[in-house]
Amino acid sequence: MSLEVCELIPKVLKGCDDSFLEIVEYVHDIIDDISRMKVKGHDEEDLRSECYIALRFDVISRFDSSKGTFRAFAALVMKRRLYSVMKAETRHKRNILNRAKSIHGLLESLDCGTPTPYAILEQKDRIQNCMQKLSSKLSQQESEVAHLFVRQNSYARISEMTGYRIKTIDNALQRTRRKAAGVTI
Repeated sequence: MSLEVCELIPKVLKGCDDSFLEIVEYVHDIIDDISRMKVKGHDEEDLRSECYIALRFDVISRFDSSKGTFRAFAALVMKRRLYSVMKAETRHKRNILNRAKSIHGLLESLDCGTPTPYAILEQKDRIQNCMQKLSSKLSQQESEVAHLFVRQNSYARISEMTGYRIKTIDNALQRTRRKAAGVTI
């Protein structure tokens, strides 16, 4: 079957889904074993999806038949993918983003149908109050970066405009989101 896999890989790289499904069938037992691992915050289907992603975008594109068998390489890469998932889970890197309130969501939550003129004024007042509370918590850098980001500027564009590194911009926006989550209307 390894010879057949080598013939299927170029077809998959050209976008043939049937060839990919044949490769999945060839390594389905490996995927089943790996997807039964216990990873906090992920069920078996999540892990199976991670295996499919690793198979399609890492294993197939990087496999070299001169360095070993396809099955062994697939198992190694899929396990490494899951280890990366576990490592990311323990770092809690995305927790801030997952728990933060979006400014657009905050504004939408204030919308309740066709507003009366009084409701419009009250809504504007609440938004202004919320923005003042948030502004008082932000540093100059956070405020500047958030102001540019809300106006649909990309990280690269903000970097050009301010001279800050992209990582600095990302950190400032993460701090802003964390502080915005603490602001109540």
